[in-house]
Amino acid sequence: MNGWILFFDNPYHAVTKADGSFEIKNVPIGTDLTVVAWHEGKSPKEFYTKEMKFKKGENKLDDLKIKK
Repeated sequence: MNGWILFFDNPYHAVTKADGSFEIKNVPIGTDLTVVAWHEGKSPKEFYTKEMKFKKGENKLDDLKIKK
């Protein structure tokens, strides 16, 4: 069994549901973001990131790929 604790210095984070979907509420429009993803089977040092500006209705992470 493994366990991980992640600390954030902001209120904007989420854990994916079983189908991979997630929701991060109350992010201000126009905020510059770094989206960080991590796969359970990988080392905790292997994070995948995407820089983006949060836009109303236009936030896609289709190009954020995690290698298995």
